[in-house]
Amino acid sequence: LIEHIIPLLKQKGCSQISLLVLKQNHVAIGAYTKIGFKPYRTEVSYRLHRANFNLSKKKEFIIKECTIDDFKSMTSQCESLWDWQPTWDSKTSSLLRVEGPLDVFQAFVGNAFVGYIIFYGQFYQITQLAVHKNYRRLG
Repeated sequence: LIEHIIPLLKQKGCSQISLLVLKQNHVAIGAYTKIGFKPYRTEVSYRLHRANFNLSKKKEFIIKECTIDDFKSMTSQCESLWDWQPTWDSKTSSLLRVEGPLDVFQAFVGNAFVGYIIFYGQFYQITQLAVHKNYRRLG
C-alpha cells in the first residue's frame, strides 16, 4: 500500500516520509525497512527520502484520495484492520483534532476496501496505516 501512496505524495511535493511504529511490531519494521525506510530516532521511527520514492508495485491496488469526513464515516471499518493499537498521538480521536490538513488514501482491490493511510503533510508523517491481513506483503 505504501508503494502506491508514495508517488501521490511525491506529486504533492513531499520530500520525505516519516512514520512511527512500536518497537515490538517486528512485522511492520521488516516491511518498512524492506522498501527503504531507515530508523532515525530511538523510538524506532522510519524515514524514506525522495530519492527512494520510485518503488515497484507488486499488487494493483486502486488508490482513492478521500476527505477526512469520508474517513470519519468509516472509522470502525478502518480500525477493524488494526493488529495493534496506535500510540496515543496517532489514535483516530487525536488525529481528528489536529490543525492542518490530513491526506487520507483508501486502497481497494476491485470493490473491496483493503486498507488506508493517513498522512500528516505538515510533519511529513504517516500517522496511520492499516492493510487487511489478506493483502499484506503485496506491495
